[in-house]
Amino acid sequence: MGFANTKRFTEYAARKSVRYSRVGRQREADIEKILVASGQFNTVRRHEPHSNADCDGKDFTVWRGDAQRSFGVTISSHCWHDAELKHPQVPQFWFPLNTKPETIIARVTALFDGAQTGP
Repeated sequence: MGFANTKRFTEYAARKSVRYSRVGRQREADIEKILVASGQFNTVRRHEPHSNADCDGKDFTVWRGDAQRSFGVTISSHCWHDAELKHPQVPQFWFPLNTKPETIIARVTALFDGAQTGP
């Protein structure tokens, strides 16, 4: 696939960005359902896109007992790396589309145990 000029590439990149954004938002909704269905957390809160928490790298905040943990998620390894650099104080997880629900639950639960497992 070649691009005859920069304008065509820019348009392609913009379309791809919109597609991945839509897929990523749907993945966040799926992760929220997985976490709620697990029954391991008192409350699961998904932060709205472009909210203050979201801009701080926090896509979710979960409560377990009296403790709460916030974290970010992405479907892209490149974006995960960027988020790790941009928000070093907030755990960031890379959950590709084929990530098993058990893996998602285990990584989020590990936040409460003090050990972060996996990207």
